[in-house]
Amino acid sequence: DADTYGETDRQGAPGRKRRGEPLAPFFALAVLTGLRREELLGLTWDRVQLKGDEYLDIDEEIAKMHTERRVALKVSPMAANLLKIRKLQTGGRGLVWEFTDDELNQALKRLRRHYDAPAHFSLKALRRTTATYLTSAPGIYGGATVFHSAEQMGHSIETARGYYLHRVHDIDPEAKTLEAALEIEDELAHVVDAMQRRRPKKRTA
Repeated sequence: DADTYGETDRQGAPGRKRRGEPLAPFFALAVLTGLRREELLGLTWDRVQLKGDEYLDIDEEIAKMHTERRVALKVSPMAANLLKIRKLQTGGRGLVWEFTDDELNQALKRLRRHYDAPAHFSLKALRRTTATYLTSAPGIYGGATVFHSAEQMGHSIETARGYYLHRVHDIDPEAKTLEAALEIEDELAHVVDAMQRRRPKKRTA
């Protein structure tokens, strides 16, 4: 939640040249897009479209099975909003996130140890949650949930139908976005507020 934002922003090893990346926006984007670990860490700003039809292009170099796909952000306006703020604060060049693999592993351990995250908490678990709600929420894709969720997540229709369809039965049928289906709109609003209060990074020559 937003508490992890401030905590991570303050932490950092002595002499570290760049301040720590806040955790909340990173994990919020993970659950709102369903991106895999390597897709999140390898995402660059030139693959992010935040005007008109908002989407992320997942390059074959970072995609599983080396298959490109387009992740539409219309199912999650809050994901687009998070990225717009992030772009303003970072200058919108290079990688969207500056986590290394080791830093991300340490962040996951810290969330489990200090913020009561479940022992099984992981990016893979967040991805499964995303897929489950995209496939099962009747208000997002209507009668084509299996096809569109498979396209969004980058897996087969058989996988969507067999593993994710009807796994959750109490989703609000009026929920038109992923954040509404997950009922996390208030929590995300706190994250956005914390992002907007954070000073932009200084640009280097």
